[in-house]
Amino acid sequence: MSLRILHFSDLHLINDEPSMKTLLMYFIQSMDEIQKGGNIDLIIFTGDLVDKGGCSFGNIDAAFKEFEKVVITPIIEKLKLPKERFVFIPGNHDTENGNDKQYMKRGFLESNPHDDYEKIINIKNSPKDQDIVKARTKAFKKYEESYYTDILKEDYKYGDF
Repeated sequence: MSLRILHFSDLHLINDEPSMKTLLMYFIQSMDEIQKGGNIDLIIFTGDLVDKGGCSFGNIDAAFKEFEKVVITPIIEKLKLPKERFVFIPGNHDTENGNDKQYMKRGFLESNPHDDYEKIINIKNSPKDQDIVKARTKAFKKYEESYYTDILKEDYKYGDF
């Protein structure tokens, strides 16, 4: 038995962009051709769902909802997959990106060495730095939790990364 995975990334969804609508239309249509090789079992989207922290949507929460509406829903409907078969992780554009967050991140990274695995894990596990480390991904994690809790109920397991 084989498992067919459709992997894509870096869509960088932008609001009211005609070329984006055209790209999405052709992408959804291409699902018919992709399915000719066999049914897709799982979709993995590896980051940058939206562009620049969703600024073209007014806020990042609205951007994630629109991504679900114009990307996730049409794809899973076309491929006849349950919602939980669309897995996504954040990219650097999927985080809140205001000047205050950039300033905070820059200052934090300049004062905390992060050039090897052990140092990164130490920062991640440091209680004093938890809020700074998670601040930019908070909106993404909130969206992720609502997406999966809606379908997986008590089986959803929250992870901070």
